[in-house]
Amino acid sequence: SISTDKRQAGILYNKVSGYYKECPFFGPYTANNTQSYARFQTPKDIERYGRYADDEKANATINVAFAPCRAKGLRGPGNLVIIMDELAHFNDSGQSDAKEVYDAVTPSISAFSPKNPDDPSTPWDPKDPSLPSEEVQVQGRVISISSPLGKQGQFYELFRIAMTGGKAAQNMFALQAPTWEVNPTVPASEYEKHYLKDPNVFFTEYGG
Repeated sequence: SISTDKRQAGILYNKVSGYYKECPFFGPYTANNTQSYARFQTPKDIERYGRYADDEKANATINVAFAPCRAKGLRGPGNLVIIMDELAHFNDSGQSDAKEVYDAVTPSISAFSPKNPDDPSTPWDPKDPSLPSEEVQVQGRVISISSPLGKQGQFYELFRIAMTGGKAAQNMFALQAPTWEVNPTVPASEYEKHYLKDPNVFFTEYGG
């Protein structure tokens, strides 16, 4: 998960880590759970290397990490899921620019495609084995979340592609929802107050 800065990344991590700390399902698979990352074993890890609870050297292949938006530090490891929080506001020049970050990290999901059990070097769709290998979709996912920042930048470009359709939009899904649909606990008086102060800011922060 990538956020606008280290502090924001830490806030998001603390919120998310609270969920899997409280969920009994993850207990047997938890290897490390620190203030900055978490590691989990898969059932296959346990079968191959034993449980981390019994041997701290036992391998754990799932890593949950949170980082600020710096393109240079995001290259390298494969990622099954990438979450970019407030992508439209990755708008500093250079390595923190939204396009730089997006272009640096998104290729890391490309290797996560289902493989043919008879030929592990060939992509294969278990739901439709007759589908040609070149048409198989990767299972990695990039989730881009943000308040909008005008019709500009990488976040808007992704939204535009998804809404336009075509080959580039294949396997993309875009959802636009205002705060009053996502969080119905905010009272209407709060919206009225902010709208009267500045309609443009209101529609960006609440209506976007």
